[in-house]
Amino acid sequence: MIERSNFFANLVGSISGLSFYASVPGKRHPLVVVHLFVLTLVVLAVILVPFAGRLIRTTDRYVRYYDERLPEIHIVGNRLSFVGPLPAVVQLESGAQIVVDTTGAYVSAEGLPRGSVLLTNRALEVKGEEGVRRYAFDSLHAAAPIIITPENVHALKGQFLAIFIALLVVGGAAVFFVLGLLVVLVGTGYVLLLDALRRGPVRAKDAWALAVYGLTPFTLVLCAVLVAGFFSTSFLVVLWVGYCLLLGLAVIRFHRAVVEHEP
Repeated sequence: MIERSNFFANLVGSISGLSFYASVPGKRHPLVVVHLFVLTLVVLAVILVPFAGRLIRTTDRYVRYYDERLPEIHIVGNRLSFVGPLPAVVQLESGAQIVVDTTGAYVSAEGLPRGSVLLTNRALEVKGEEGVRRYAFDSLHAAAPIIITPENVHALKGQFLAIFIALLVVGGAAVFFVLGLLVVLVGTGYVLLLDALRRGPVRAKDAWALAVYGLTPFTLVLCAVLVAGFFSTSFLVVLWVGYCLLLGLAVIRFHRAVVEHEP
């Protein structure tokens, strides 16, 4: 009789002991893909949450600079005008500057530090490593006047963060899931190779299940290392060796269990 496995029991069993892996062959595993996807989400959360926090803090810092220093911007036709004292200069932590000026005090971004931005009523200039790039507003023809205020910037900040983080979650989940599939495929081939050398009865779908469940403890260890900030490339090699060792021991234990139950 084939026993149907339980998702949560498998999740706990995969980190509780080697006996679980020896009992995997012969069970039904309808939720193996779900198990792999859950592991993907765990790794993604550990990586994405700190990154999203840094992104939000950085965005808030730039918006705060705008609130405190930059003037209100009006766009009429293909010309920009500004409400407030000019020139307005924002000094960034990197040493670069954001300069807004229509008085003629700043005629080019050439004399500004690298990474600086100069905004006039006719053009936007950005100074990069290869010099100054100028983007004229000649092609900008607003049908109605556009007013950019701190309130607008705050609203745009929220929309930008929501869209960008959503894209990161979807894209990151897809990338990590594909990487997980590749690791599992290699693990499946490794289990089948060991089983063939011992002339055992492990089927391909059982090897697949073993490879997926075997990732669980090493995924949790990887997440703990990432949170602690001790991650290194050599540590991935250690995890891979441990993963292969676990799968090898599981195959040996399963073969032993089969022999013990033979009449």
